[in-house]
Amino acid sequence: MKKKSNASLKKTERSNFIIKIIMILLFFSGFAVFLYPFLSNAVNNFHDQFVIDKFEKEYSLLNKKQKEERLKKIEIENKKLMAGNKLTNVPGMGLMEDPFSTSPKNNGDVGERYLKKHLFGAVFIPAIKVSLPLFDETNDILLDNGATLLQGSSYPIGGKGTHSVITGHSGLPDKRIFTDLDKLKKGDMFYIDVLGKRLAYRVEKFQVVLPTQLNSLKIVDDLDQVTLVTCTPYMVNTHRLLVTAIRVPYAKRESVKQIDQTKNYLIIRLICFSLMIVLLFILAIYKIKRIFIYYRSATMLYNLAFTVQENQKPLGGVTYYLSKSKVDYKKRNMEGKLYSISDEQGCVSFIDIHGGKYYIYTTSKKTYPVVIGYVKSLKKKNLSFKIKKFKDNKIKIF
Repeated sequence: MKKKSNASLKKTERSNFIIKIIMILLFFSGFAVFLYPFLSNAVNNFHDQFVIDKFEKEYSLLNKKQKEERLKKIEIENKKLMAGNKLTNVPGMGLMEDPFSTSPKNNGDVGERYLKKHLFGAVFIPAIKVSLPLFDETNDILLDNGATLLQGSSYPIGGKGTHSVITGHSGLPDKRIFTDLDKLKKGDMFYIDVLGKRLAYRVEKFQVVLPTQLNSLKIVDDLDQVTLVTCTPYMVNTHRLLVTAIRVPYAKRESVKQIDQTKNYLIIRLICFSLMIVLLFILAIYKIKRIFIYYRSATMLYNLAFTVQENQKPLGGVTYYLSKSKVDYKKRNMEGKLYSISDEQGCVSFIDIHGGKYYIYTTSKKTYPVVIGYVKSLKKKNLSFKIKKFKDNKIKIF
């Protein structure tokens, strides 16, 4: 009967071990899944900064003639728009159409070379911590990698009679892009870097319209405008949010400060989420290790001993009970429990007990502390112990 009882005990311990491991893995896996979008977004933001910095560095290495040729080319395109009927036109489609439903599909090269070919600047929106590469046309591939200039709208190089339309997705699982555009307020600033020029724009107007109601994006003679466009409401995307800004004088010191703060925020955010994932992994390993130790120790025998003093004198003659349940010590239930009486030196000892976690308490005085015994290492023959917090400062246990 005893062998059968031991076999049953081992089976129960094994089942508990497996259940605990599964619970730990499920909990930490769920938490990791919860953190993934935040970490992924932080990683993508970091990558965007790398792309922007690389582009700016490479552009700075061009000679003066090369820079002038690039700038002249897009200035000519802007003049063509101004010479037309001053309505923003998408080639082959006439008046402006919804960029998210009509953006061309790219079926060719979508690697780094393709992205580099269309990258021509960056957009910074400090108020919502946005720092994105800016591509020179809108299609499904480029929209997934940053902000895009809508074909047929003015290139954002400044000048009266220009109206640039910059589009960006919202609600992507791994990138925010323009998700927080609705948090902008009138008067907020954003900055656009294109071909070595940085321009400042102040938010003036917000509109929520249907995808077919984009006529407000037309060019106005005396205005230098940029409109940021994204889908709204969040995850529903039935309408379009238009955030229109006008160009204002560029304050270099203030813009550099705001952009640097945005970049630093994105880097710190990545570091924080990375550390959280690492700590989560370490904690999961630690928890699994502790469960494994308790499982293995259940078949091994240990000793547990500690000394109690009151007013710096040995506290003898007090009965202490041993339990594996919190409920027992809270109710001070000693029925059927192992017990030990402290000797004249205040020493309390339990010999040859199976490994695990124990609560040691007394019913003599409920103000006496509870000792928690546990297996710290499979190599040690004595259980380690710690003291549960209590208010009686006269009692010392060591």
